[in-house]
Formats: sequence, C-alpha cells, structure tokens
Amino acid sequence: MKTKGGRDILLTLGKLLQLMSDSLPTRIYSSKKELSFWRVLREGLGALRKSNFLALQLAKRDIKAQYRQSFLGLLWSLILPLSTALVWVLLRSSNTVNLGEVNVNYVLFVFVGTLSWSILTESILGPMNMVLSMRTTLSKINFPKEALITSSVYKTGFNTLVKLIILLVLMLIYPVEMGGSMLFFPVSLFALFLVGTAIGLFITPLGLLIGDVGKILTPLMQVLMYVSPVVFMTPKPEGFFGKLVYYNPLTPLISNFRNALLGLPLEQMSYYLMTGIAAIIVFCLALVVFRITIPIITERIGG
Repeated sequence: MKTKGGRDILLTLGKLLQLMSDSLPTRIYSSKKELSFWRVLREGLGALRKSNFLALQLAKRDIKAQYRQSFLGLLWSLILPLSTALVWVLLRSSNTVNLGEVNVNYVLFVFVGTLSWSILTESILGPMNMVLSMRTTLSKINFPKEALITSSVYKTGFNTLVKLIILLVLMLIYPVEMGGSMLFFPVSLFALFLVGTAIGLFITPLGLLIGDVGKILTPLMQVLMYVSPVVFMTPKPEGFFGKLVYYNPLTPLISNFRNALLGLPLEQMSYYLMTGIAAIIVFCLALVVFRITIPIITERIGG
C-alpha cells in the first residue's frame, strides 16, 4: 500500500509539472544575438537621456579640475579667443594679409568667426577626449558610456557661454544693427553642436583603437580653418579656392552662425539644411556604432 501510495504521489506531481510546463511560454536561448539598427538606436537615445545626471556631474568635475590646476583659471577662456582675434585684426590692419571687406566691425567679425570654429573643434574632439580620459575606468566600472558623450557637450557648452559673455561686451563697445536673422541664432548654435558632436562621435571608436587619430585631428582642424570662412567672408564659387570654400560643408554653418549673431542676411540656406539633415543621419549612425563597439573596445582595453 505504501508503494502504491508513493507511486500515486509521484504520478500526481508529474501531472502538475506537465501542466505547469504547458502553461509557461517557451523561450529559446541562442548564442547568436540579432542586432536591430532601430532597437540599438532607441537604446542609445534612451541611455543618453537616462545618464544626463551622471554626465552633468562628470562635466562639473572636469571643469573644476581644469581651472583649479591653472594659475589664471577662468581667465584662460577669455585670453585665448581674444588673443586669436587680435592676431587677425593686426594682420589685416597692417595689410600683411588681404582678407577682403566685411559688412561689420572686423573685431566682431573675426571674434564670432573664431568662436564658431572653437565650438566646432571642441565638439569634434570632445567625445574622443572624454572617453580617452576615462579609458581606465571603462573596464572597471559599469556605467552608461553615453554619459561621456553628453558630458563633453556640457563642457563645450560651458566654454561657449564664457565666450558669449565676452562677445556681449564687444557688442556693447561696437554696436551692430538689429536684424531678423538674430532670431536664427539658437538654431545656428545647435547646428554647430550637432555637426561637431556627430563627427566626433563617429571617430571616437577609431580614436580608442588608434592613438594617432587624436594627434592627426588637431593639425587637420587648423588646416580646415583656412578653407572655411572663419576670418573672411564667404567667397563666390569662382576659381579653385573659391569653390573649395564655398562648397565646404562647414561654410554655411560658420557663416550663418556669424550672420545670425551680427544681424546679417543668412546664406546658402538650402545647403545649410542639407548639412543639418546629413548631421542627424551621421549622429544616429555614429551612436549605433558607438553603442555596439564600445563594449568590445572596453574589453580589449581591460585585457
């Protein structure tokens, strides 16, 4: 009887387990994980949003450390753009270089031009420099790596704010006529950040693997500055140099940022719109590449 009772209990348990297994969903685990571009993009954009607080704290830490270790501190943010603008003003006034005529005071013209170029340069170099500075931490602490992207944008934004305060003082000294194009300033500022961050994010994984990338970028940006309308007006598309500058994708970004601030007519708006759309596409592609490759690169660094 005991044997029969034990057999009945086992049969009952077996039926219960079978009923439970039939009611549960079937999951198949595979080592092959399918990648969906849109899924990775959504996850990347979500990580950017969720890691905003961490990005802000990292930016505050780096900004405080940067100026704490410097004798002049925040004054460097004032000295560097002013000295750059002063050099070009002296070169033009002494007829050492012929940069053509401009429609506003040349001090304002060249300062806004160098300001736009500094925003673009810092936005391009920012993501890679931020990730490189945290490369030893990447393999030790698990945190949203997208926070490093947002943090670099915050740091560039802080430096830009300081320079805009200088510009405001200069505009009080050298008044400009108000124009409707000034309403376009927020869009032109966002476009500079977007294009620079998109390019910087795209080259960041390559910069982590190849150290020479960062070394090449700095002199390359200096060369690109001379084929961009930073210290001169946008030329007509005539001759080799004129066409090179006119069709440079960075030209409408720089010229319209300056024109918006100084109340001048906007230029090359169709080309400007095309550049903005291309920047959005590049940013999305770069974010997906960053999210897929950064764990692999982190593992390689840690190994």
